[in-house]
Amino acid sequence: MATALAVTPASRPLTPAPPPATAIVARAGGDGLPSYVTQDAARRVIDAAESTRDRLLLETLWQSGGRVSEVARLRRCAVEPAEGALRLVNLKQKRRAMAAKLVYVSSGLVAALLAYANDARIPPTGYLFRT
Repeated sequence: MATALAVTPASRPLTPAPPPATAIVARAGGDGLPSYVTQDAARRVIDAAESTRDRLLLETLWQSGGRVSEVARLRRCAVEPAEGALRLVNLKQKRRAMAAKLVYVSSGLVAALLAYANDARIPPTGYLFRT
């Protein structure tokens, strides 16, 4: 004999279902800021950048997930084409052994960063995103 399950407030999950990946959800505080960014929205922001430097900066932030301070301090020698990665330095880390992290990004981004560094004549120890 089959029994019907009644849904009572006590049997509902405590956490709401996650929003669809294509939606941008505003924070509950009502400030209108998105709590996360979709891939399409990020691509529109990156493509709207006026210079190659700005596009690469935004693309590096998006792909690496690094802090702005970590990506702003990215040096040419920290781009590792053999690994397909960037070595980001975290200044907030107290332990020196944990201060640098290897972040894997697309091979296209690595090639674009190195091509930009060559075109801009950035020395090996120079910063990629100079102001």
